[in-house]
Amino acid sequence: MTYRRTFSLVTLSMLLVFSSSCDRASDGDADADTDVDGDADIDGDADSDVDADADSDDDQDADSDGDADADMDMDVDVDSADDADSDADSEADADTEGACERDEDCVTGEEWCEGGRCEPCVDVGERCTNECLEGWDHYERNGCRTCTCAPMNECTSDSGCRGADQHCYAGALCWDWCVPAEPGCCFGNICATSGCSESPSFGCLVRGCPLGETCVEEAGCTPGGGECIDGVWSLDGDCGGGLCVEEGT
Repeated sequence: MTYRRTFSLVTLSMLLVFSSSCDRASDGDADADTDVDGDADIDGDADSDVDADADSDDDQDADSDGDADADMDMDVDVDSADDADSDADSEADADTEGACERDEDCVTGEEWCEGGRCEPCVDVGERCTNECLEGWDHYERNGCRTCTCAPMNECTSDSGCRGADQHCYAGALCWDWCVPAEPGCCFGNICATSGCSESPSFGCLVRGCPLGETCVEEAGCTPGGGECIDGVWSLDGDCGGGLCVEEGT
């Protein structure tokens, strides 16, 4: 009887020990699962943070690249505009350089104004060998002496004529920039009574010929003189005024 009781106690003790061991093992497995899940959560958060940081860096890099491209585009546009302005200024300077309205705008003794530009002139000095018609001479223009003949001027303005009622009428040899009837840039000018609106149609021996024409004394029948009466030219009846013809004919 005693033996059975002792065996039962021993058996119960062993069962209690085994049950306790099982509980501790179960608790250990739960803790391990908890640790694994916790580690997984930490790793997940870390991965999320890394991804977020990567996305943020990518966005910043993209924004930086976009800003850089925009700045470069603006720089290119500004440079192109500056180049265009510079080219326009150069063209404008080229257009205005050497431009003129009259001989006085050009270098005296070196240039005269032709076609709106200052063109070089050749000062021949006293080297001319051709003879001029009677009353004509080699003329000087803007300080350049030429071998071209022209009738000598009686005046270049009204102040060059004698008498308050006298007017200076422009000759026929005038430069291309001359204002019509302005005697200051012509040869063949004469003084006559004021009142006539235009220069007289005297022959070329008195008034000369336009550029590109030459005076032939024996050709045609043109008056050699006349006067302005009550605003109308009264021309002489002679035929000794000379006639202008194209050069080379």
